Amino acid sequence: MTGHIRRALILPLATAACGQAPARDTSYANVVAEGFLRDAAAIPPAPNAKSAKELKTLVSCSADRIRHSDIAYGDSDTSINAKIQAAMKYCSDQVYGQAKR
Repeated sequence: MTGHIRRALILPLATAACGQAPARDTSYANVVAEGFLRDAAAIPPAPNAKSAKELKTLVSCSADRIRHSDIAYGDSDTSINAKIQAAMKYCSDQVYGQAKR
């Protein structure tokens, strides 16, 4: 067992020395993104086609940004919420521009 722990501690150092960062675990960010999509599915339908398209873009953009964020298991709720808010702000800026919000 200690051999596994030692390898787990040495592997990131060894790959960093080679110029390669260890692979990021994206599974928890995916879980958070899927939860975001479930919550968004509960939003009432948009009143018109233009709003529906904007909403769809906002939701898919935000979920994609969350999925590719550095959210990790063990992050505090405050940290996770801040990262979700940052993803939503980025996408809102993309859809509406910064001045329109």
